[in-house]
Amino acid sequence: MKPTVTINETLMNHDTVILKIIEYGPWTENRFDLEYERFQERVYNTVLYATEGYLLKKEPKAKGKKVIVRVECSDLPMEEVTEALNGIDATFQKGGDNHSYLVENENISGLEFETFDRQK
Repeated sequence: MKPTVTINETLMNHDTVILKIIEYGPWTENRFDLEYERFQERVYNTVLYATEGYLLKKEPKAKGKKVIVRVECSDLPMEEVTEALNGIDATFQKGGDNHSYLVENENISGLEFETFDRQK
């Protein structure tokens, strides 16, 4: 099943594809856990979009490139956003649950995450 993904922009150079998603806040205190979970799911779906070949259907030249998932935030707690991305990233790094999946993946050569605070 194709993951539901909203990617705001795809940028590509000779060895890297940046999948930019924009996350707007604020995350209200009474809905923080739901917003946090929705954000994590959105990032995971973006990773699946790249690793499962859906990106290649749209951008064939992306094959074998490193993918950077860039999360641009507005009015959000950057510490929590960074913590969530670090947790997701850890599952794909050596020793993480998803490490072998990423190493064996033919669609991309690597995966990184980065954040950008749109308010600065």
